[in-house]
Amino acid sequence: MEDQSTSYTDKIGLPPGALVYIGEKRTQEVIISEINYSLDYHEEKQLTNFSDCTSWKNSDSVSIVSVIGVHDTTVIEEAGAYFNLDSMILEDIVNTNSRSKLEEFDDYLFLPMKILGVDLGSNEITSEQISLLLGKNGVISFQEGEIKILDPLIDRARKAKGKIRQRKSDYIFYRLVDTIVDNYFIVSEYLADRLEKLEEKILQNPNENVNEEIYELKKKIAYVKRTISPLRECTSNIIKSDSDLVSESTQNYFRDVYDHLIHLVEDIDSQRETINDFLNLYMSAMSNKMNEVMKVLTVFAAIFIPLTFIAGIYGMNFEIMPELKWRYGYLFAWGVMLTVVILLLFFFKRKKWL
Repeated sequence: MEDQSTSYTDKIGLPPGALVYIGEKRTQEVIISEINYSLDYHEEKQLTNFSDCTSWKNSDSVSIVSVIGVHDTTVIEEAGAYFNLDSMILEDIVNTNSRSKLEEFDDYLFLPMKILGVDLGSNEITSEQISLLLGKNGVISFQEGEIKILDPLIDRARKAKGKIRQRKSDYIFYRLVDTIVDNYFIVSEYLADRLEKLEEKILQNPNENVNEEIYELKKKIAYVKRTISPLRECTSNIIKSDSDLVSESTQNYFRDVYDHLIHLVEDIDSQRETINDFLNLYMSAMSNKMNEVMKVLTVFAAIFIPLTFIAGIYGMNFEIMPELKWRYGYLFAWGVMLTVVILLLFFFKRKKWL
């Protein structure tokens, strides 16, 4: 298998539709499986090649074909040949940085998406690409790796819970999209929790580490925004689509997904404004902290200026200075200095500079 740690630069000079995997290097074996079901029938099997996927052409049942691993371009080419997929679609499947978009063809709809999650161990947002293809009799999912959040949905189809076994392929397509969108709320809540904790740090102890955390969180919020926003347009296009592949009843379900995305985008926009406010708050806090330091230094300077003046007078080398030969001259100088310090401190206190 060819080197898979590739980027856009590896595609320079190649013809349109050329398959070059773009994403994190992966070496695991590609797994192809199929779930076939109807109201009173259910079957699951592993596939060695796509020609074994005979259920895809059976109009009496719904087929869910899962391809785990898009790094092997040979397997993706085989999928394209068997399911008669456009070469540009295959190119988007192997590009894990693809932006969410809805592509409509006569025989299928194509929708690449990002599945977001939170790794509490590293405190990072995780991202997995999934490309969904809706056909007349089933759905194909092309995944970077195994996606656990879809397991409960597959289990409901296995156990005939809910409406899944009663509906056609467009309904399972909706449920897959809805499950992925619902998982975005977990990421949004994570970001909101981070913002709340960050606000406490800024108010209690603003420092350089807090500044780094602000910029780190700002980048996370911007990434989530870039991920979710295009999907809102895709969902809107599904609702407005005239395709026979999506029934009117399923389009109504997608309206609920669209509402969720509107809510998410509004939350993320609010979080972006909040993090910008936090940045301004941090700068103000650091400025106030610096002003406090400068105020203390200014008070010390103001105290020592008259003391330096007095010491300078008595440090002059004149012979005729009454206090030089006076028995209490030294104590008198100290008394004057201490009196000046006390008067200045009293003055600063009344002015509330201390």
